[in-house]
Amino acid sequence: MNSVSNANQEQEATEIPIVKPKKNKRPLKTKLFLFGMMLIPVLHGICYDLYLKASTIRMMFSDQYGTGFGFYWVSRALSEAVSWNSMTGIAIQNIFGVAIIFNFIGIPIEVVMSYFFMKKIPATKVFRILFYLPTLLSSVVTTLVFNFMFDNTIGPITYAMREWGWNIPMQGLFFAPSTGMLMIYVYIFWLTLGSSTVLITASMLKVPASILESVQLDGASNPTELVRFVVPLISPILSVMFLSNVMAGFSLYTEVILLTDPAQSNIYTVAYLVTEGARTGRYYEAAGRGFVFTVIAIPLVMLTRWFFDRFLPDVSY
Repeated sequence: MNSVSNANQEQEATEIPIVKPKKNKRPLKTKLFLFGMMLIPVLHGICYDLYLKASTIRMMFSDQYGTGFGFYWVSRALSEAVSWNSMTGIAIQNIFGVAIIFNFIGIPIEVVMSYFFMKKIPATKVFRILFYLPTLLSSVVTTLVFNFMFDNTIGPITYAMREWGWNIPMQGLFFAPSTGMLMIYVYIFWLTLGSSTVLITASMLKVPASILESVQLDGASNPTELVRFVVPLISPILSVMFLSNVMAGFSLYTEVILLTDPAQSNIYTVAYLVTEGARTGRYYEAAGRGFVFTVIAIPLVMLTRWFFDRFLPDVSY
């Protein structure tokens, strides 16, 4: 018994006493500072998200004078939407125009260029820098450079086009209704070409080398390798770019302001109509048009995502 008690006493002596940590008491100034910092995003969300969205919905479903419930502004926007030559109708056309051109013309060009970069053609780094350079500059600088290149009087490209027999409108390429939107498409493609090719090239470089080596051993040509093997394996990044191009038609504003005058060129976009309507105090009109654009945007995005989730192959490698 003595040996057991002695052993217990030795064990108790060797046990490390548990020291309870002291509570960290922050001073009142620190608590007030932390409370204020947490209060900022809460107030921002309440004021700029909940309040503005609720006010926008109230303006959508308002009468002509904004004093009660009604469908005046929504019905007015819907009547404009079905008119081909109205401002809302032109903006809706540009939504689908941007999506079609940049998805079915722009993305194939960027994929082919990225494939050449993946194959490390001569002067690959030089071409990457040249294509990516416009992205590093501000929008004001890029629009000034682009305006100079296609200026109606001193632009070098415009001069070359006239020498080759092109018919340049008297008001210029940026202000003529027949060419104004086309020039905005060219500008956006020139501006985003570098960043898009960098993303696609990086995705191509992640394709397992064993797959590409097997394709080359089977004697497949470069077009076959690109279309049947590389493109399916980089489908996730292509789906993201496709969806981004679908939504790009809703956000064209800076390009319209800096490159053209809608009063002359008759070019209108979703962002331009909503922003200019709010800037000039026509809130109810902008809210009514916003309802129409939202009705178009939600099913368009959901249908695009469903299509890619349904038909794209599983490329988790």
